[in-house]
Amino acid sequence: MPALPDYLIPALLIVLHGLTIPLLINGRRAILMGNWFRHRNFMLASGGLFAAVMLLSVWQIAVHLTGAYADMSAAVMAVWAALALYALLLALLTVLVPWTLYRVARHLLLPHKLMARWTIRVWFAAAASGIAAMLLMILSPLAG
Repeated sequence: MPALPDYLIPALLIVLHGLTIPLLINGRRAILMGNWFRHRNFMLASGGLFAAVMLLSVWQIAVHLTGAYADMSAAVMAVWAALALYALLLALLTVLVPWTLYRVARHLLLPHKLMARWTIRVWFAAAASGIAAMLLMILSPLAG
């Protein structure tokens, strides 16, 4: 089975982040309407996409870090800054998402609700920064 080419990973990450955002919005909307079943399904689907995003992101950042780039132009530094923010938000999500799921699994609904408010905001920020980082990576001189 052939491996996924490295140049396709940023585009695939953009698509996965783009799919995550409507799932999060619909999950939030479902819980506000009191539909626990739909909320759970939307959030589990978002969690599955989150796992795929994490695997591909680690791969993409590792591929990007192993490349030797002699010039540190403004475009290159913008890509590095976007990747650093993206990696930081993903690292934060690796703690927040399981912690939020643990609280609901233990039927601690009020603490889950409070934690979910922060988790979803960080999740949206990670999705937006991921899209921006991957677009910068595609459009930058590093993509060549």
